[in-house]
Amino acid sequence: MALPSSRELKYELMRELPPGELIVVSPYASVGELKEAVQGAMRDTDFIMEQFVVPDIKDMEEM
Repeated sequence: MALPSSRELKYELMRELPPGELIVVSPYASVGELKEAVQGAMRDTDFIMEQFVVPDIKDMEEM
């Protein structure tokens, strides 16, 4: 296994992040429905996320 050079590592750490996903649900959606929507979007966008599970949603107690 070859490790990345310092130049390659710096490039990977400094590159811009890809755009995020926009998840749209009903204003009356439950937390469970929101989790399902997020999981579905993540699974659809990346093969590696096939088993992705949303354990918690940050700051939901503020809503």
